Amino acid sequence: MTESEIQKQILEYLARHHECYSWRNNTGAVKANYNGKDRFIRFSEKGSADVFFILKGKFYAVEVKSKGKTQSEFQVEWQKKIVAVGGTYILTDDFAEFAEWFDKLINKLK
Repeated sequence: MTESEIQKQILEYLARHHECYSWRNNTGAVKANYNGKDRFIRFSEKGSADVFFILKGKFYAVEVKSKGKTQSEFQVEWQKKIVAVGGTYILTDDFAEFAEWFDKLINKLK
């Protein structure tokens, strides 16, 4: 299963939980021309996770990888920043594993 397919499953799953606010974090960059000037436009912060959600006032970041793939050095650094400020960072390569983790979290917070 591709990373984008897993991301889609996660976002659909989170959307069914109305106590949770979630969104896809698109990252990347593009070179564009505006008024005759070339510009480099970055989308989101380099290394940031694929999916964000907020539950009961707490921030969660989900990084999705294909089986056997690892985080880039920028992703590892971004993970450290999120954890350092009290957020939770989840690294997954499997939707079912994520859903099981999330269900445990919801039950714990009830």
